[in-house]
Amino acid sequence: MIVRKEDSSVALKVLDFGLTSRWGQERGSVSGTLRFLAPEILVHGAPYSPATDLYALGISFIESLTGVIAPVSNTITEVFLSDLHSKLRERLGKAGIRNPSYLASFIVDLCRPDLSDRAQTAESALQGLQMLTSEHQAPEDIQLDSVFVDRVEEIKAIRTFLEPKCLDKRILILYGPTGIGKKTILRKATQMAELGQYLLISLPESPSSHFSIEQFVETLHSCLNDDQKKKFDSRAAILPSPQRGVIAQDRVDRGLRSASLIYDRIIGAMHELSLEQPLLLVASEIDQYKEELLRFFVLLADQIEFRGSRIKILMTSRIDSTTPDKLSGGYGRIACSDQTSVREIKPFSESNLRQFLKMSFGGELLDQEERRDLLRRTQGIPLIIVAFLRHLISSAVIQFENGMWTLDRRLYKQSHVPTDLD
Repeated sequence: MIVRKEDSSVALKVLDFGLTSRWGQERGSVSGTLRFLAPEILVHGAPYSPATDLYALGISFIESLTGVIAPVSNTITEVFLSDLHSKLRERLGKAGIRNPSYLASFIVDLCRPDLSDRAQTAESALQGLQMLTSEHQAPEDIQLDSVFVDRVEEIKAIRTFLEPKCLDKRILILYGPTGIGKKTILRKATQMAELGQYLLISLPESPSSHFSIEQFVETLHSCLNDDQKKKFDSRAAILPSPQRGVIAQDRVDRGLRSASLIYDRIIGAMHELSLEQPLLLVASEIDQYKEELLRFFVLLADQIEFRGSRIKILMTSRIDSTTPDKLSGGYGRIACSDQTSVREIKPFSESNLRQFLKMSFGGELLDQEERRDLLRRTQGIPLIIVAFLRHLISSAVIQFENGMWTLDRRLYKQSHVPTDLD
């Protein structure tokens, strides 16, 4: 419906009052045109939310701009979305839209089958749109780092791990070299956990070798609401702030002689919190933590199964964890636990790279031979790929001309992958 606003400008509104629903309302039956229904509604019967409306808006954009009739949401694939991106970019480019690939990415992202991939509110979607289409945005500011290429196997493993009924493995370790994308996948996992109503405890992304059990408790405490803090402090028998961090002094004051007793109290308090709300502990680069904290994680892993806690631990590591018998110390004991599942984060495949280039530049930019060459030169590590592409942009090997990105193939063959990723 087109309406005229008070300032005489016009606005387009998408309406269907017969199908409206309160935010969070569950309906006994599915109503509406199937292809406009988000998969969480169609397949899982999830409550309605602004994100489900944004999905329908994205489908409306696609059908209006391309003439393509969208399939039912639970049959949408990455190949379909990639083709749509190309069609949208071409259509928007012909219409004279500045930076058409960015706007095409925005529209495609509204139609992501995974709820956690979509904007959760109209406000956040609008902010993303304004950032992408800003007249002040220069091509050199291309957000290569923010482009998330679906890691289907890794995300599937995380989604299965986060299922409440999945109790055979309560610890998941994702391992791979620096730059492989562990942090990006971990952030994705935390979004999924929040949507799954987990109480999320995220430790620092770049742990210091001095990160201690005291700092762990401080971090945990900061993630709790007031009621949860009181329950945790009471059960853990830890002094209130600012003395809470002084666990060693607290141990002496209470006559506790063993660190394991302190750990047991902390774990007991975490267990009680998990009975009210499932808890996910996220620890990045666990192999970098000091042995004291690793001993705590070992005890936590043992106690989770023994107590029947609704606690799960998601970790990343730079160490190959597929041969835990060769690992030593606390990390080795965690990797060897029957509660632990280990998965490698693999380098980019050619399919990953093609999708990354399309989402970043609005097209593949490189031919098949050049893509294979790029994967060989960068070992398929996303961080190195991003650094190399930024180097190509800054040295004018990749240029933005007439509303599209182009590659100087002669200069490309002479380019070298930067060795300094800082």
